[in-house]
Amino acid sequence: MTEVLRGWEPRVEAGASPVEYTVTGFSSPASKHHQQMGHDAGERSTWSRSYVAARDLQSPLQMFSDILFVLAWSFMAGLPFAAAKGDLLFGAVTHLWNGLVIAVVALVLERALGSTAPTGVTTCTSRVRQAFKVWTCALAGFLFCEFALKASAEVSRLYLVCFYAPGLIAFGLWRALGASQIARLNKMMGATNGTLVVVGDRTYATVRAFLYEIAMGRSSVVMVPFKAAVTDAEWQKEHQRVANDLFRVVHSANDPAVYLCSSGLPLPRLEALCRDLSSVPVGSYVVPDPAIAGFASSSASVIGTRVAFELRRPPLSDAQRLAKRGVDLALGAIALVLLAPVMVVAAIALKLDSAGPIFFRQMRSGQSGRPFRIFKFRTMNVLEDGPEIRQAERDDPRVTRVGRFLRASSIDELPQLFNVLRGEMSLVGPRPHAVAHDERYAKLIANYELRQQVKPGITGWAQIHGLRGETAHVEDMKQRVSFDIWYALNASLLLDFEIMARTVFEVCHWRKAY
Repeated sequence: MTEVLRGWEPRVEAGASPVEYTVTGFSSPASKHHQQMGHDAGERSTWSRSYVAARDLQSPLQMFSDILFVLAWSFMAGLPFAAAKGDLLFGAVTHLWNGLVIAVVALVLERALGSTAPTGVTTCTSRVRQAFKVWTCALAGFLFCEFALKASAEVSRLYLVCFYAPGLIAFGLWRALGASQIARLNKMMGATNGTLVVVGDRTYATVRAFLYEIAMGRSSVVMVPFKAAVTDAEWQKEHQRVANDLFRVVHSANDPAVYLCSSGLPLPRLEALCRDLSSVPVGSYVVPDPAIAGFASSSASVIGTRVAFELRRPPLSDAQRLAKRGVDLALGAIALVLLAPVMVVAAIALKLDSAGPIFFRQMRSGQSGRPFRIFKFRTMNVLEDGPEIRQAERDDPRVTRVGRFLRASSIDELPQLFNVLRGEMSLVGPRPHAVAHDERYAKLIANYELRQQVKPGITGWAQIHGLRGETAHVEDMKQRVSFDIWYALNASLLLDFEIMARTVFEVCHWRKAY
């Protein structure tokens, strides 16, 4: 039987004959609507026509259209300048040549930056974002070519501005609105007429979502359904029926490709179907569950005779960690020398203001949870370091007069430069918390320990966003920890330099420093 697929799903009973879907202008389930596909079969969804298969953006028709667009835009942008010079013919040829160079660079970048997955989909937003990257990099590539050929002096700066700025908007609109028309033309010209054969259990939402997504721009999609959750005796009959239907569909379809969805299939049954596919004389693929696909899309390494997939990549490579350590040692030593007079004055003021040691030392949790003793100037008349530690509050009576100034100006943190030189801390990283606080919040905040993937720092991503001082409520700490985790997963030397530069301005604001 034949069904027209328009964003809704017909009921298909397992054991029935294969179902052919004539696809007519639906969009990918990559949108938020696909999460609602488990509703009744008769419920219709409004699918946006802005979804386009990624392969259509890589098609010869799209590339030819892009070249024509860039040539036309270059000609229109350069026409006023050619008219002003009184040589329309030479100016037109020159600007058409410029447009051709930019178009070629843009196409190369499209191949490098664009999605090449044949079943991938793009939205208006993603195409506009891609257009911005391609258009900007293409112009940069054009300027490099002109510089390499020593012809950059002949290119008008005003022309480049008039070409780039309005062209960026026009190219973005062209990609947002014109791509869907290109997809229709591809379909009319038979560029995407091959039949896709999907084998899977339609009771799983992942299979239904994949069925919609893979059919983008195709003239037909054939579904060979089965029931995965059946007894072994029932599976023998189910397996035989699926194998027969699959061979019949493949031999009668036009340029077929087979996709086996593994959702709900135990490993022995999946292996049996894979053996069937290995004897089918067409391209065949296995679509794993999203959880397994997440592993398979990660970097893989061979350990002995096994394959290991990377779950979480360290934020810094060995070379980057070595470089970060070198920066810590160099800048830490320089800062210690330059700030030594400030630290001496602070130490004398503390000694004259109140009785007690100059430095306050407390156990903190470092990288991977390893404890270390942090150095700070003593700013209170108590030295808490145990299972119960009370955070400093606004107008806290425990804070001394000199201590209040040191805390507000962050001078009390300067002795931590010794921790940096000892390798216990870094200049930049999540602020280390007291061991007692770590034990408490690790039970209340999900993924709390991820912040300890890197060394703690004197300043950090959370601090430059004003997240410092007292955390009276768990929600306050959750917000701070979210910034710490983001840094731990995205750490880089460039980001460290940005944080250090912004720390100077943050200290001047004296926000939440008490």
